[in-house]
Amino acid sequence: MDQQTQYFDLSDILAALHRNILDACGDFEGALSVLSFMAGEGKYKYEFFHRGQEIFKPEILRQHPELGEINAEGVNSENYQTWINQQKDIFGETLPLVSLNEDENADDFPEFIE
Repeated sequence: MDQQTQYFDLSDILAALHRNILDACGDFEGALSVLSFMAGEGKYKYEFFHRGQEIFKPEILRQHPELGEINAEGVNSENYQTWINQQKDIFGETLPLVSLNEDENADDFPEFIE
């Protein structure tokens, strides 16, 4: 697999980076699509989320180190929409991510593919 670039909504990227953001927004599919893209082809199941986050969070932050400065503490379902709108004002609606190529990919994850 060659490296590919795809733009993702900032809310999906942040939900992939921070579990409490995922809980606050309730959009698991968006966060999972970010991690699945980073892992390569395939539709990944819910069980992949924690493993994918552990493996790909450093790479996402390498590509966008500015996201490491975001304070997501205290974000919950009540204040999420205001918080994410503030983040989008700062960082933009979408950001590009570059997938890992086969040589960089840490693992194959067949047990997590639907």
